[in-house]
Amino acid sequence: MGQSKNREVLFFVGGLFPHERENEIRKLTKSGLQSAANNLQWKFIKGYDSCLGAENVHIFNSEYIGSFPKRYSGLYIHRYTFQHSKTSNEDVGAGFINLPVLKEFSRAARLCSEIDKIDCDICAQLYFVGYAATYPIVTALHHAKRKFPDSVVALIVPDLPQYMELSRRGAGFLHKLKNHIVSKRMKGMDCYVPLTAAMAPYLGVDLTKCSVVEGIADDSVATDLGTTAQDLPERYILYTGTLQYRYGLGELISAFKELDDTGIGLVVCGDGEAANEIAALQSENPMVRYLGVLPPQEIKGLRNGATLLVNPRKNEGDYTKFSFPSKMMEYLASGVPTVAYWLDGMPNDYKGLFIDATDGGLKAALNRALAMDSEKLYQLSSRAKTYVLDHKNSKNQCARTLELFRKESMYIER
Repeated sequence: MGQSKNREVLFFVGGLFPHERENEIRKLTKSGLQSAANNLQWKFIKGYDSCLGAENVHIFNSEYIGSFPKRYSGLYIHRYTFQHSKTSNEDVGAGFINLPVLKEFSRAARLCSEIDKIDCDICAQLYFVGYAATYPIVTALHHAKRKFPDSVVALIVPDLPQYMELSRRGAGFLHKLKNHIVSKRMKGMDCYVPLTAAMAPYLGVDLTKCSVVEGIADDSVATDLGTTAQDLPERYILYTGTLQYRYGLGELISAFKELDDTGIGLVVCGDGEAANEIAALQSENPMVRYLGVLPPQEIKGLRNGATLLVNPRKNEGDYTKFSFPSKMMEYLASGVPTVAYWLDGMPNDYKGLFIDATDGGLKAALNRALAMDSEKLYQLSSRAKTYVLDHKNSKNQCARTLELFRKESMYIER
């Protein structure tokens, strides 16, 4: 590549949606669009670009999409190239065969093939950063470490495999083999970027090998007003995300029906098992709007126009220790008052940044928020926005991970 050796180069191995392909991916997706994972990966890329320069950040991509034919209309994803930034070099979409089970092995093989093409003389220090504990990613990182022993390989862990929906499907030999390899290889990384500190023991390491990144605040959430859907209630509570009952959608529906303030509406975006009940509620109540899956610009507009934002997920089950819902960071960064339950996986510095539903439940918390003095609500939401934008932005969060990578590189050199 003709570049100086005395620098750092980072290869991001993930499954994001390139901007020029995003509309096609959304169009071909039948269910299970991975919007939250896509958004978080782009925030990491933005942070690494800021810290290292976009010319030193390269993407090996194998997008997280559903399998053909039930969840996605494309059978074969062809190899492609793209640029994630005007100043970046060429990035690669590795391509793969998009059939159930087989696609995981195909994605892994194609990613490894792309890693084999790296010119090992391009720099003094290589970092390979993979997104998510999935078979293709951990296999590609394992391959990178074998090919470049002096490199640092790091795994971003937004979910532990035992709590990922994918790991609960199927019981065939290939599926079991894949999960066994994931469990073994994910514990062979140089370091980790987990979502919560509680993940460290499950990764087989202590926190000295981890840089916890519970989420990344995007300042465009606060500055970009987005586009707003028409025909909405003048005042409304907004929920965006996966519509699963285990995430508290049933309690949200029940709480809304019994609110003291009958002049408040409920707007819901997303897809999942609770979609039919919300659609039925819309037909019964003119203050309810179910808008389905929307593009990010429309979500931003809805969020910025909301009276309250709500995350009804309760602090129940072991997985809450390993969870920081991505929507919480977006909610807090928007400057709109947020109602949510405190989760065990939340760092203590988030206390006092939202209206906690732990005492009394969701209905009581929503009633309390709707009855609050507007100036107090404004102060609460402004404090939350300022905190996350100042301390949890992409550059700061990624800089912390780079400190860990540099420390690990020193150990490798010894």
